[in-house]
Amino acid sequence: MLALALVLEAGGRRKAAKNCGMDSQALRDWGHRYNVEGLAGLRSRNPPDPFAETHRAAEDELAGLSEPAPLWRWGGALAAD
Repeated sequence: MLALALVLEAGGRRKAAKNCGMDSQALRDWGHRYNVEGLAGLRSRNPPDPFAETHRAAEDELAGLSEPAPLWRWGGALAAD
């Protein structure tokens, strides 16, 4: 919000971005989001997780297993009794 306020006070986008420690292109993008959505457009946005559905399917498959898979130790063969 500070960077946008500095731009509105005729300080210039580059100068406002530099004073706020950000890139002028990012400030430009934020300005467009602010113009369209107001203050709500400045909230952080998480990109969608493209693997979320795959993770859920794998978790469901693992949950359906009745017994855990056997674990094998590295090293020599176990002696038979």
